[in-house]
Amino acid sequence: MRRFLSVLLPALLMLETMTVSAVAADCPRPSEGEGMLGDLRRMVTARAAGCVVVDVVPGDAIWLADADSGRHVLSNLSVSTDGSTFAVAVVERGSGASRVARVVRGRMSQLQLVPVSLRRVMPGERLSYDDLRMAYVDARIVPPNAITTLGEAEGLEPRWPVPPNAVLTRAQLKAPLVIDRGDVVTAEYRANNIELTTKVVALDGGARGQVIRVRNPSSNKAIQGRVTDVGRVIID
Repeated sequence: MRRFLSVLLPALLMLETMTVSAVAADCPRPSEGEGMLGDLRRMVTARAAGCVVVDVVPGDAIWLADADSGRHVLSNLSVSTDGSTFAVAVVERGSGASRVARVVRGRMSQLQLVPVSLRRVMPGERLSYDDLRMAYVDARIVPPNAITTLGEAEGLEPRWPVPPNAVLTRAQLKAPLVIDRGDVVTAEYRANNIELTTKVVALDGGARGQVIRVRNPSSNKAIQGRVTDVGRVIID
Protein backbone atom coordinates (compact mmCIF):
# COMPACT_ATOMS: atom_id res chain seq x y z
CA MET A 1 0.00 0.00 0.00
CA ARG A 2 1.36 3.34 -1.02
CA ARG A 3 2.20 5.52 1.92
CA PHE A 4 1.38 9.18 1.60
CA LEU A 5 3.63 11.19 3.87
CA SER A 6 3.75 14.94 4.21
CA VAL A 7 6.65 16.97 5.52
CA LEU A 8 4.47 19.97 6.24
CA LEU A 9 4.46 20.98 9.89
CA PRO A 10 1.42 22.70 11.44
CA ALA A 11 1.64 26.49 11.20
CA LEU A 12 1.71 26.65 14.97
CA LEU A 13 4.04 24.28 16.84
CA MET A 14 3.16 24.53 20.50
CA LEU A 15 5.83 23.78 23.11
CA GLU A 16 5.21 21.83 26.29
CA THR A 17 3.83 23.92 29.16
CA MET A 18 6.72 25.88 30.58
CA THR A 19 7.39 27.97 33.65
CA VAL A 20 8.35 31.61 33.56
CA SER A 21 11.73 30.85 35.14
CA ALA A 22 12.62 28.24 32.52
CA VAL A 23 11.23 29.11 29.10
CA ALA A 24 11.83 26.34 26.57
CA ALA A 25 13.51 28.00 23.62
CA ASP A 26 14.84 25.02 21.67
CA CYS A 27 13.67 24.78 18.09
CA PRO A 28 11.09 21.96 17.82
CA ARG A 29 12.18 19.54 15.15
CA PRO A 30 9.76 17.45 13.10
CA SER A 31 9.65 13.71 13.73
CA GLU A 32 12.33 12.18 11.56
CA GLY A 33 10.10 9.71 9.76
CA GLU A 34 11.27 6.68 7.85
CA GLY A 35 13.02 5.96 4.58
CA MET A 36 14.26 8.55 2.17
CA LEU A 37 11.58 11.07 3.11
CA GLY A 38 12.94 11.02 6.65
CA ASP A 39 16.48 11.32 5.29
CA LEU A 40 15.46 14.35 3.25
CA ARG A 41 13.83 15.95 6.27
CA ARG A 42 16.99 15.53 8.34
CA MET A 43 19.17 16.83 5.53
CA VAL A 44 17.14 19.98 4.94
CA THR A 45 16.60 20.91 8.60
CA ALA A 46 20.31 20.42 9.29
CA ARG A 47 21.15 22.84 6.48
CA ALA A 48 18.47 25.41 7.33
CA ALA A 49 19.36 28.71 8.96
CA GLY A 50 17.25 28.81 12.11
CA CYS A 51 14.04 26.96 12.82
CA VAL A 52 11.97 26.06 9.75
CA VAL A 53 8.87 24.38 8.37
CA VAL A 54 9.80 21.99 5.54
CA ASP A 55 7.22 21.52 2.78
CA VAL A 56 7.98 19.04 -0.02
CA VAL A 57 6.17 19.16 -3.35
CA PRO A 58 3.36 16.55 -2.88
CA GLY A 59 4.31 14.48 -5.93
CA ASP A 60 7.93 14.34 -4.80
CA ALA A 61 6.88 13.36 -1.27
CA ILE A 62 4.86 10.42 -2.63
CA TRP A 63 7.75 9.32 -4.83
CA LEU A 64 10.24 9.49 -1.96
CA ALA A 65 7.92 7.52 0.33
CA ASP A 66 8.13 4.57 -2.07
CA ALA A 67 11.78 4.99 -3.08
CA ASP A 68 14.21 2.21 -2.18
CA SER A 69 16.93 3.64 0.05
CA GLY A 70 19.11 0.68 -0.91
CA ARG A 71 19.10 1.76 -4.54
CA HIS A 72 18.82 5.55 -4.17
CA VAL A 73 20.79 8.21 -2.35
CA LEU A 74 20.16 11.91 -1.77
CA SER A 75 22.80 14.17 -3.23
CA ASN A 76 23.66 17.80 -4.00
CA LEU A 77 21.24 19.70 -1.75
CA SER A 78 20.93 23.25 -3.04
CA VAL A 79 19.18 26.11 -1.23
CA SER A 80 17.99 29.36 -2.81
CA THR A 81 19.77 32.59 -1.92
CA ASP A 82 16.91 33.74 0.31
CA GLY A 83 16.71 30.35 2.03
CA SER A 84 13.08 29.77 1.05
CA THR A 85 13.33 26.86 -1.42
CA PHE A 86 15.52 23.81 -1.90
CA ALA A 87 16.24 21.06 -4.42
CA VAL A 88 17.85 17.66 -3.89
CA ALA A 89 19.00 15.17 -6.52
CA VAL A 90 18.00 11.53 -5.95
CA VAL A 91 20.73 9.40 -7.47
CA GLU A 92 20.06 5.80 -8.48
CA ARG A 93 22.98 3.51 -7.91
CA GLY A 94 23.44 0.51 -10.18
CA SER A 95 26.07 -1.83 -11.48
CA GLY A 96 27.06 0.77 -14.03
CA ALA A 97 27.22 4.53 -13.84
CA SER A 98 24.91 6.28 -11.38
CA ARG A 99 22.13 8.45 -12.75
CA VAL A 100 19.83 11.12 -11.37
CA ALA A 101 16.43 9.46 -10.97
CA ARG A 102 14.59 12.55 -9.79
CA VAL A 103 15.11 16.08 -8.52
CA VAL A 104 13.02 16.66 -5.40
CA ARG A 105 11.95 20.21 -4.59
CA GLY A 106 10.32 21.96 -1.67
CA ARG A 107 10.02 25.09 0.44
CA MET A 108 11.38 26.16 3.81
CA SER A 109 9.50 28.66 5.98
CA GLN A 110 11.03 30.21 9.06
CA LEU A 111 9.48 29.68 12.50
CA GLN A 112 9.49 32.49 15.05
CA LEU A 113 9.26 32.14 18.83
CA VAL A 114 6.51 34.45 20.14
CA PRO A 115 4.02 34.55 23.03
CA VAL A 116 0.56 33.12 22.34
CA SER A 117 -2.55 33.01 24.49
CA LEU A 118 -3.37 29.81 26.37
CA ARG A 119 -7.05 30.62 26.70
CA ARG A 120 -9.71 33.01 25.47
CA VAL A 121 -9.01 36.40 27.04
CA MET A 122 -11.75 39.02 27.15
CA PRO A 123 -11.54 42.84 27.32
CA GLY A 124 -11.14 43.96 30.92
CA GLU A 125 -9.03 40.92 31.87
CA ARG A 126 -5.36 41.47 32.56
CA LEU A 127 -2.91 39.06 31.01
CA SER A 128 -0.61 37.20 33.38
CA TYR A 129 2.19 34.73 32.72
CA ASP A 130 -0.30 31.93 33.43
CA ASP A 131 -2.33 33.07 30.40
CA LEU A 132 0.61 32.87 27.99
CA ARG A 133 3.23 30.54 26.65
CA MET A 134 6.02 30.80 24.11
CA ALA A 135 5.41 28.95 20.85
CA TYR A 136 7.10 28.52 17.50
CA VAL A 137 4.86 30.00 14.79
CA ASP A 138 5.22 30.17 11.02
CA ALA A 139 6.92 33.56 10.60
CA ARG A 140 4.70 34.30 7.59
CA ILE A 141 1.69 34.73 9.89
CA VAL A 142 3.47 36.78 12.57
CA PRO A 143 2.48 40.46 12.16
CA PRO A 144 5.21 43.14 12.22
CA ASN A 145 3.73 44.56 15.44
CA ALA A 146 3.62 41.22 17.26
CA ILE A 147 4.56 41.01 20.94
CA THR A 148 7.84 39.12 21.14
CA THR A 149 8.39 38.55 24.88
CA LEU A 150 6.19 37.48 27.77
CA GLY A 151 7.13 40.62 29.68
CA GLU A 152 5.67 42.88 26.98
CA ALA A 153 2.21 41.33 27.36
CA GLU A 154 2.10 40.77 31.12
CA GLY A 155 -0.34 43.12 32.85
CA LEU A 156 -1.97 44.36 29.64
CA GLU A 157 -5.59 43.74 28.64
CA PRO A 158 -7.09 43.09 25.19
CA ARG A 159 -9.11 45.67 23.29
CA TRP A 160 -11.20 42.83 21.81
CA PRO A 161 -11.54 39.07 22.59
CA VAL A 162 -8.34 37.09 22.02
CA PRO A 163 -8.87 33.40 21.10
CA PRO A 164 -6.64 30.57 22.38
CA ASN A 165 -3.29 30.13 20.59
CA ALA A 166 -3.47 33.62 19.07
CA VAL A 167 -0.33 35.59 18.28
CA LEU A 168 -0.54 38.80 20.31
CA THR A 169 0.00 42.23 18.77
CA ARG A 170 0.60 45.66 20.26
CA ALA A 171 -2.51 46.97 18.50
CA GLN A 172 -4.83 44.52 20.26
CA LEU A 173 -3.45 45.11 23.77
CA LYS A 174 -3.58 48.15 25.98
CA ALA A 175 -2.49 49.15 29.45
CA PRO A 176 -5.33 48.81 31.98
CA LEU A 177 -6.98 51.97 33.28
CA VAL A 178 -5.91 52.94 36.78
CA ILE A 179 -8.12 56.05 36.77
CA ASP A 180 -11.73 56.10 35.58
CA ARG A 181 -13.62 59.14 34.38
CA GLY A 182 -15.24 60.89 37.34
CA ASP A 183 -12.75 59.59 39.91
CA VAL A 184 -11.53 62.00 42.56
CA VAL A 185 -7.76 61.69 42.37
CA THR A 186 -4.71 63.20 43.98
CA ALA A 187 -2.89 65.73 41.79
CA GLU A 188 0.71 66.63 42.50
CA TYR A 189 1.99 69.99 41.26
CA ARG A 190 5.71 70.32 40.61
CA ALA A 191 7.17 73.69 39.66
CA ASN A 192 10.24 75.68 40.72
CA ASN A 193 11.20 73.11 43.36
CA ILE A 194 7.76 73.45 44.92
CA GLU A 195 5.49 70.43 45.33
CA LEU A 196 1.80 70.75 46.20
CA THR A 197 -0.96 68.17 46.31
CA THR A 198 -4.69 68.64 45.95
CA LYS A 199 -7.79 66.70 44.97
CA VAL A 200 -9.09 66.96 41.40
CA VAL A 201 -11.78 65.23 39.34
CA ALA A 202 -10.72 63.07 36.38
CA LEU A 203 -12.45 64.12 33.16
CA ASP A 204 -10.95 61.15 31.28
CA GLY A 205 -9.95 57.61 32.11
CA GLY A 206 -6.25 56.84 31.90
CA ALA A 207 -3.55 54.19 32.20
CA ARG A 208 -0.11 54.70 33.71
CA GLY A 209 1.88 57.18 31.64
CA GLN A 210 -1.12 58.65 29.83
CA VAL A 211 -1.99 62.34 29.92
CA ILE A 212 -5.61 63.01 30.90
CA ARG A 213 -7.78 66.03 31.65
CA VAL A 214 -8.63 66.80 35.26
CA ARG A 215 -10.74 69.54 36.82
CA ASN A 216 -9.85 71.57 39.86
CA PRO A 217 -13.08 71.85 41.89
CA SER A 218 -11.95 75.14 43.46
CA SER A 219 -11.40 77.00 40.20
CA ASN A 220 -13.52 74.71 38.00
CA LYS A 221 -10.62 74.91 35.54
CA ALA A 222 -9.66 71.93 33.37
CA ILE A 223 -5.96 71.13 33.16
CA GLN A 224 -3.87 68.16 32.05
CA GLY A 225 -2.07 65.67 34.24
CA ARG A 226 0.04 62.59 33.65
CA VAL A 227 -1.16 59.39 35.31
CA THR A 228 1.47 57.90 37.61
CA ASP A 229 -0.44 55.31 39.63
CA VAL A 230 -3.88 54.33 40.84
CA GLY A 231 -5.69 57.59 41.68
CA ARG A 232 -2.63 59.82 41.18
CA VAL A 233 -1.55 62.32 38.52
CA ILE A 234 1.31 64.75 38.16
CA ILE A 235 0.75 68.25 36.79
CA ASP A 236 4.02 69.71 35.52
